[in-house]
Amino acid sequence: TLETNEGVANTLLQMEWHDLGLDYLLRYKDIVYAVTTADIQRVAGKYLRPEKCVTVTAGPDTEEAIS
Repeated sequence: TLETNEGVANTLLQMEWHDLGLDYLLRYKDIVYAVTTADIQRVAGKYLRPEKCVTVTAGPDTEEAIS
């Protein structure tokens, strides 16, 4: 998103809007790598509802694909 003037402007706007600080792009990698499995499980437990999920698969029948 930083390859165009519009992308740079939008990134700066988002950084300001969310009060991330001007050093956010320098800190971004460290922020991402600081996320733990426990963090992901905690957030998933809060927002995901397995009873409301639907599993969909697409593709050929495996028996037909083999023959």
